[in-house]
Amino acid sequence: MAILQRCIHWCLFVCSSFAAVIAMAVLVFPDVAASSCGNKFYQSVRSPNDALQAVIFERQCGNSTEFSTHMVILPVGAALRDDMAGDVLISSRLPHENQLAMSWLGSNTLVVKLAPETKLRHSQRSWANFTTAIDIQFRPSTPSVEMTAALAN
Repeated sequence: MAILQRCIHWCLFVCSSFAAVIAMAVLVFPDVAASSCGNKFYQSVRSPNDALQAVIFERQCGNSTEFSTHMVILPVGAALRDDMAGDVLISSRLPHENQLAMSWLGSNTLVVKLAPETKLRHSQRSWANFTTAIDIQFRPSTPSVEMTAALAN
């Protein structure tokens, strides 16, 4: 029985010591525990009442993943951080390849235009925080005159 108690005490000591080392490493080196993803700002559009902004950004999580397009709604003045992922839209490909465009119809309706061939991995038709609810409408984008001319040649 004494041997069993010693083994249990030894196991508890080793496990708690290991947990303490991991906790210290996270405190001393917070970037180790942080996301390995990076976000690159692409475009933002402010709501008419200047309370919110819709933000499109390019996101990549490591060398083995492809770039993707994300969209979030943030309070005006809030910074885009690398730990943010899209809560409104996530699609494959880069933002310019998706032909994304945003506009507000009043302070509570966001219109998102995108290329018909865009493959959405995630999309939300509405967004809300404690004070505001936003209706999100997705529509196909139409090629610009310059793009149509370039495709014709």
